[in-house]
Amino acid sequence: MRRRFFSKIINKVPSTPSTPSTIDINNYMTVEAMEDGVVIQFPSELSYSIDLDNNWSTLAANTPVTINSGQTISFKASLTPVTDTGSGTFTITGGACRLLGNCMSLLFGDNAATSVDLSAHNSAFMELFLNCTTIVSVAENFLPATTLSPRCYQSIFSGCTSLTDMPILSAETLPAYCYKYMFLGCSSLVTAKAIGAVTMGSQCCESMFQNCTSLVTAPTLSSVTSTADYSYYRMFLGCTKLTTAPKITAKTLGTYACSEMFKNCTSLVTAPSIAATTVGTYSCYYMFQGCTKLKTPPSKLPATTLASRCYARMFYNCSVMTKAPTLSATTLGTYCYEYMFNGCSKLTTAPVLKATTLANYCYRYMFNGCSALKSMPDLPAKTLKSSCYYAMFQKCTSLTEISLSNVQGVAPSCCRYMFSGCTGLQTAYCPVATTLSNNCYQQMFNACSNLSYISMCATDISATNCLTNWVNGVASTGTFVKDASMTSLPTGVNGIPSGWIAKNYIVFYINSNAYMEPLIYGAEEGMTWGEWLDSGYHNGKWRISSTPTPTNGYIYDPQGALDENTPIISGYTYYTGYEY
Repeated sequence: MRRRFFSKIINKVPSTPSTPSTIDINNYMTVEAMEDGVVIQFPSELSYSIDLDNNWSTLAANTPVTINSGQTISFKASLTPVTDTGSGTFTITGGACRLLGNCMSLLFGDNAATSVDLSAHNSAFMELFLNCTTIVSVAENFLPATTLSPRCYQSIFSGCTSLTDMPILSAETLPAYCYKYMFLGCSSLVTAKAIGAVTMGSQCCESMFQNCTSLVTAPTLSSVTSTADYSYYRMFLGCTKLTTAPKITAKTLGTYACSEMFKNCTSLVTAPSIAATTVGTYSCYYMFQGCTKLKTPPSKLPATTLASRCYARMFYNCSVMTKAPTLSATTLGTYCYEYMFNGCSKLTTAPVLKATTLANYCYRYMFNGCSALKSMPDLPAKTLKSSCYYAMFQKCTSLTEISLSNVQGVAPSCCRYMFSGCTGLQTAYCPVATTLSNNCYQQMFNACSNLSYISMCATDISATNCLTNWVNGVASTGTFVKDASMTSLPTGVNGIPSGWIAKNYIVFYINSNAYMEPLIYGAEEGMTWGEWLDSGYHNGKWRISSTPTPTNGYIYDPQGALDENTPIISGYTYYTGYEY
C-alpha cells in the first residue's frame, strides 16, 4: 500500500520593513559642533534628532539645547513663514559649528529631499541665522531651492562673522529682495560662488556681500539682459580686499541698479566692463567711489542717452586712476555727470564730451580736484543750461589755458566756480555771449593766482551777481580784452582786475572765396595777421559765429599770402584762398 503524504500550505504574510535607525543627513537641517558647548535655541517648536538618531524629540520654543564637539543635531518642522518677518531666527552661541544637510526640512519636514519650490513661502528663511557668529561653514547644498520667493534668503547669514564659505545658489529667477543682505558683514568670507540668475527682481542682490572684508574674488554674474531697480545696489560695498569684479552684462540698468556697487573697495585695481546702453536714474551713482587703487576704469560707457544722475560720482576719489572711459552720450540728463571724476588726482586726459545740447547741472563738479588734468576737453555746446558747468574744473591746478569761445548763450550759474582754484591757469577765453545771466560767471576764476589774460565779450552785465568775485585772486597784472562798446565794466574783483591793461577786441571775417558765407573771428586790438596765426587764434579761440553780419570792406588775397605785419581790421572780410 502506497503511503500518501499531505503537505500543509502556509500563507506567509509580508513583513513590514523596519524603520531605519538613522536619518539621512542630506535631508535635514543639521548643526555639527566643532567645539564643545554649542548652544542652540529657536523661537518656535521643532523636532530634533541627536547624532542622526531616528528617534525624534520635541524642542520647545526658546528652549536651549547643547551639543559638544563631534555631535550633530538635526531639525524638522512645518513652519509657516510670516511675510517680511520670516520663520524665526536661530540663536547659536558657544563653540564653533557648521551647517550641514538641507534647510528645507524646517518647512517641509521629512519631504525636504524632494522640495525645491519656495514660491508659496514668502520670506521663508529671512534672518534665519542672523548674527550667529560661531557658524564657520555651510554645506554646498544647504539651500537647494530652484524657485524662490520675495525675501526668502534676506539676511539669512547676515552678521555671521566666522563664516568662510557659502552654499550653491541655483535659482535662475530672483524675486524682489531674495538675496538682500544675505552675507552682509560676513567678514571671514573669502570666496563666493557664482550667481546663476538671469532674471533680476527689485533689490534682489542689494548689499548681498556688503562689508565682507575678507572677500578677494567676487562671484561671477550670469549674463542678463536687464536689471530691476536696485538689483546690485551696494552689492560689494566695503569689500576692502576685493581684487576681481564681475562683468556687468545687462544692456538696461534700472534705477540705482549698480549704485555704490563697489564703493570703498579699496583693493580693486581694474573695473569690470559695463555693457549698458540704457541707464536709469542713479544707475551707477557712486559705483566706484573710494576705490583708491582703481587704475583702469571700464573702457567705454556705451549709453548715448543719459538719465538724471546716472553716472554722478561714479569714480569719486579714485585717486590713482590715470585715464577715463570713453563717454558715448549725446543726450544728457540733469546732474548726469555730476562729480563723476571728483578727486581723480592722477587723471591726465579728460574724455571727449560729445553732447551739443546740455541739461541743467549736467557737468557740475565733473572734474573737481583733478589736479593732473593738463587740458580741458572740447565743449561743443553753443548754448548753456542752468549750472551746467558749475565748478566743472574747480581745483584743476595743471590747466594752463581754457577756451569757451564757441559758447554764444549763457544761463544762470552756468560757469559759476567753473575754474575756481585753478592755480596754473594763465589764459582764459570766455564765452562770446554778449548778455549775461544771473550768477553766470560768479567766482568763475576765483583764486586763479597765475591768470593774466582774459577775453570776455559781454556788453550787458545787468544780471544779478553775474560777475560777483569772478576774478578774485587772479594775477596782479595782466591783459583784459573786451568789446569796444563795453564801457561800464568796473575795476576790481567784479570786473576788470585791478592793475590789468584793458584792450578792445575787433571782428573780422575769413572765407575761401567771395561766394561762400564767411566765418566770423575775433582778435585783440592792434594784433597783426602774423601774430594772430602764431598765437593759434584761428584754431577756434576767437571764432565767434558761423553766421555773418554786414561787413565794411574786403581784403582779397587768393594765395593766402597776407604779409605777417598786415593789421587785422575790424569788420573786414579776408578772402584768403583757403579757410583757416
